[in-house]
Amino acid sequence: FFSQFWGFGCYHYHDILSMFGNKLNPRLFIIGFFVGKDSLDDQLAMNIIIEHETNEEYIQSPIFGIKNRIREFLSTSGIVNLIKNSLWNLSWFRHLFNKLEIRNDRIAIYDRENNLYQDLLYSTTFSALDKIREWSNNNNIPILMVLIPDHLQIIDKSIFVQYELNKPQQILIKHLKEIDIQHIELLHDFTNSEKPQELFLREDKHWRAETHHFVAGIIYNYWVNHTTFLGNVKT
Repeated sequence: FFSQFWGFGCYHYHDILSMFGNKLNPRLFIIGFFVGKDSLDDQLAMNIIIEHETNEEYIQSPIFGIKNRIREFLSTSGIVNLIKNSLWNLSWFRHLFNKLEIRNDRIAIYDRENNLYQDLLYSTTFSALDKIREWSNNNNIPILMVLIPDHLQIIDKSIFVQYELNKPQQILIKHLKEIDIQHIELLHDFTNSEKPQELFLREDKHWRAETHHFVAGIIYNYWVNHTTFLGNVKT
């Protein structure tokens, strides 16, 4: 039996498991975690910025407010999107736009040095992952996490020169191993694919149809090649 649910962030994924997991009673749940956004969604879901007193000074700072306003303007302005679509064929413009996008949206998760906001983002996600693992144990239904790379990790690596390109994957994999959740990391497969630049839509981080087939093959190969994991999956 197969069913697909969309979601955003691990707290939402946990809610879906709690509501539908036992009713569906599948052999396995596969959860896709988008490293470029899901930690931010987890933080918003818990209202952690407002409630966490130790971060109140940082959140109320002018820098944080300016970044939020820039991010909102870039994503919602009709004029900005019209200009972007008109100039997108120019490589220098795509690079500039990508740099602005990541620096005004999620660069904190790539900082080489740990900082208060980065620790907050990951600790919030870890808490949600722990809940998912607890649900899996209590219901005897295995979880397979698929770590989906940020599209900019694939199509424009040069913007990460001052940052740590694969830091989100490193941090998440470490925690997934600690709580014993099986996982697949797609950054390596995407980077080493025949045409990495063509995995995504022209002006979007979403996958092309061929990319879905590509990832399905990776998940299938993992399934058939991990006999220990298969032994934990209900027959």
